[in-house]
Amino acid sequence: MAFDFTVNWFVIFAIIGAIATSVVTCVGIGWRLYTRVGKVERDVEDAKTMARASEAVAKLGSERLNEFEKHVAQTYASNKQTEAMEGRIIGAVERLGEHIDRMGDRIDRLFDGKKP
Repeated sequence: MAFDFTVNWFVIFAIIGAIATSVVTCVGIGWRLYTRVGKVERDVEDAKTMARASEAVAKLGSERLNEFEKHVAQTYASNKQTEAMEGRIIGAVERLGEHIDRMGDRIDRLFDGKKP
């Protein structure tokens, strides 16, 4: 079997068509990859933006938690002081009750001494 290597218009157009098809296919693949890379880059930027927003929210939450812990610590100290004050008031009321009880005894002794 012998091959005919003569160049005619059919062969030229076949070679040009094959080259054009290869170029169009490569450009199409390159374009699809380029758009996907661009989409991925946008997604990465969106993820970075969301991460920055999450960090800001976490920082704000941490600051608010620290303020709350400080408030709780101050309130707890105030409760200790309130309990101490309550103990002093109860002690004073008990002493007042003892004084009133003794006053009744004194009044009784006063009237007991005046019997004819």
